[in-house]
Amino acid sequence: MKKSKAKKAKLNIKSPKLTIKNTFTFVVALIIIAVALFWYYNEQRKTNEHYSGLNEIFTGVETINNGDLNVHFIDVGQGDCIFIEFPDGKNMLIDSGNHGYGDEISTYLNKLGVTDITLVIATHTDADHIGSMEAVFDNYNVGYCLRPFVYYNGDKASEFDESFNFASTKSGSYKCKSDTYYKFLNCILKEKCGYSYFNQYSDFSQQLSLDGVTYEYKVDFLTPIAEVNDISYSDSNDYSPIFILTYGEFSIMFTGDAGKEVEEEFLNAYSTIPQIDVLKVGHHGSKTSSTQAFVNKVNPANSVIMCGQPNSYGHPTQEAITRLYEKGMIWRTDLQGNIAINVKAGGNYEFTYQKWADNSDLITGVVSSN
Repeated sequence: MKKSKAKKAKLNIKSPKLTIKNTFTFVVALIIIAVALFWYYNEQRKTNEHYSGLNEIFTGVETINNGDLNVHFIDVGQGDCIFIEFPDGKNMLIDSGNHGYGDEISTYLNKLGVTDITLVIATHTDADHIGSMEAVFDNYNVGYCLRPFVYYNGDKASEFDESFNFASTKSGSYKCKSDTYYKFLNCILKEKCGYSYFNQYSDFSQQLSLDGVTYEYKVDFLTPIAEVNDISYSDSNDYSPIFILTYGEFSIMFTGDAGKEVEEEFLNAYSTIPQIDVLKVGHHGSKTSSTQAFVNKVNPANSVIMCGQPNSYGHPTQEAITRLYEKGMIWRTDLQGNIAINVKAGGNYEFTYQKWADNSDLITGVVSSN
């Protein structure tokens, strides 16, 4: 191909005089560049702290100086919000309570020195579990999110790519069109964090080295049993996973709002489970959860009921309280406020609680497993 000839342009550049106008423009340009660099650095920092998969977060053997694991049941009234501090500095938030509890959650987490949240688990789509997720994502850098396999079918469904929002292959499965769920999904996209749908294969674990001794914490998802594309329930509560966190000899089971159907699914699938030291009671102690067969199987030494008083649902029910009390001690956020469990590497643990009384007195207490 023949190249066209072009005349070389003669450069005639004059040096501009330094005037007040030019100086102002130069300063403004510097400010714009500085702001752009700051934004880029901040976004890059956040991107670098996010993960594409759980295997990137929990890997290898972590050397630690303190072997404590801490589980915090944050009092958010009639709702769930649980924060877990792993011994290696990683952490996990399970649900965020209802709308309007962002300040309470942030106040609690800030006192713990939290700036980043390694993993967020949204158990299901109800507002009393994901209502304050916007505040969580706004106030903290979230690395990864495990979400329920629920299709958003509201008016703004077209805003989501099909790879991010798709429905179960089974007909009659639950779909959600609430604005709360829409905002939660937007939080994930805005944060650009890693995410995946949970099911029985969402397990993760971390080995720890403390004074030459190897320990491990493990999160084992037991339900939903189905493959992700086939997960299908008629009730939003039943999308809640049942999973166990074990650390040494200590184990705690989380249930979200899982009801009788999921409890039966769990009972049919597993012949044996570890001894459960603590059970986070399903659906705030309602009559739709904590069947006798389930309670007998789990046999918890302690049960934690997250609820608020007064509530119009009658939570917790006397039937659930009676079944759980026959197995061990019952803890309630409506009565004892914020409840925390400190677990040592050897397996010993103790409960602490704190609640402001009506007369503005702070009621506190400590109960040890020893």
